[in-house]
Amino acid sequence: AREVFATKRRFPMADEVLVTWPTPVLTARGADFGPRDAICILTHDPKFDVPAIQGALATNVGYIGVMGSRKTHAKRLERLTEFGVTATADLERLMSPIGLDIGSRTPEETAISICAEIIGRRVGRNVPSLRERGLVVIDSDREQEGLVGTGGYLGAVDRNVGAETQIQFAVDVEGCIEQ
Repeated sequence: AREVFATKRRFPMADEVLVTWPTPVLTARGADFGPRDAICILTHDPKFDVPAIQGALATNVGYIGVMGSRKTHAKRLERLTEFGVTATADLERLMSPIGLDIGSRTPEETAISICAEIIGRRVGRNVPSLRERGLVVIDSDREQEGLVGTGGYLGAVDRNVGAETQIQFAVDVEGCIEQ
């Protein structure tokens, strides 16, 4: 976790900005999350992914999304198995690749595709998820060049109140995602 990136200035809409590992946050707050909540893990780093996923699976959130290609997710599933996460029902809760198949190229478009997937699943719509289609949100060349998808962020979206969705907390666990 790098404190320089986890600032109120970078996340002005967040109620709280924390610099910590995922486990303490999800242990402390996970029981408060329910089916209308979502956890998105965008870290690109196994040392953060595995504990974040384990913590997310211990909650009752309706959506757990994890950034990465199908190849990355296959490796992640192997690591999760090594850490004892083997229940099919748990692994099926993970949405990865994360987001809808809308042809996203920029971080902003990727964020929109993720939010749309969360909303679609929340209301029971059959949406064109990347997980089901087996596509990636961004092409691997752009990802390798570091143009998009860099940094790490774990966020929990609070319950939808009217048309307004608020971020309950933001945890920058590795780097930065440019806004």
